[in-house]
This record gives sequence, structure tokens and C-alpha cells, in this order.
Amino acid sequence: MDDIRKWLAENKLRAVGLFWVTSVGGSLAYQLTRPIPTSLAIIHSRVYAQALTLAALGMAGLVDVYEHRHKTNEELDKYNEKLSQLEERVHNAMASGKNRDDMKKLETRLANVHGSGGGQGQLKELEKQVQEATQ
Repeated sequence: MDDIRKWLAENKLRAVGLFWVTSVGGSLAYQLTRPIPTSLAIIHSRVYAQALTLAALGMAGLVDVYEHRHKTNEELDKYNEKLSQLEERVHNAMASGKNRDDMKKLETRLANVHGSGGGQGQLKELEKQVQEATQ
């Protein structure tokens, strides 16, 4: 089941196209069992398939939005975890008697970055400074 979900997530438009083909075929098969002219059955089939395809496109859009939010949350969690690790290193260095003034400055900068959301570049710069200060 997970393989199917993964394939659908990676091939949304292909899945919608396959859904359209399937819905046209199913709808046409149903319409041909009814006592109406063939041309009308074809028109009805196309309209039904079009409505189903629009619904499938809507669902694909919702899945895309959900995946984007989920991915963003994972990246934010990793960023916050890295900040917490840096804060812990600074606290440990302060406890072991390293240069307290430098450690206080780093601690303040880490708190500011943590509160503002910062960025990957800012995080890498702070990581480098913490590395140098705690050696």
C-alpha cells in the first residue's frame, strides 16, 4: 500500500490521466447499456469523465499542498534540533569553565536566531562560531 501511495505522490498527473481513461471507459460502458443513441452515450461519457477528472485534479492538488506542508515541517524540525544541539554545546562549554563572555554572546545569538527563525546560512555561521569557541 505504501508503494502505491509513493507512486501516486510522484506521478500525480500520470495518475489523473489514467483515472480519466478509466472513467471514460467505465462511463462509456455504462452509457452503452442504456437505451439512448450512441452519439448521446459518447457525449454523456465524456461529460461524466470530465467531472470525475476535475475531482481527481482537485484531490491531486490537495495531496500536493499536504506534502509540501509536511516536508516544510520536517525541515523546520531538523533546523530546530540543530539549534538545540548548538545551545546544549554552549551550555556545556559554559559549565566546564570556557570563556564565559564569548559563550554568553553565542548564547544570546542562538536565542535570537531561535526566536526569529533565522536561516540555513545563519545556522551554518553560528555552528562554525560554536565549533571554534568550544574547542
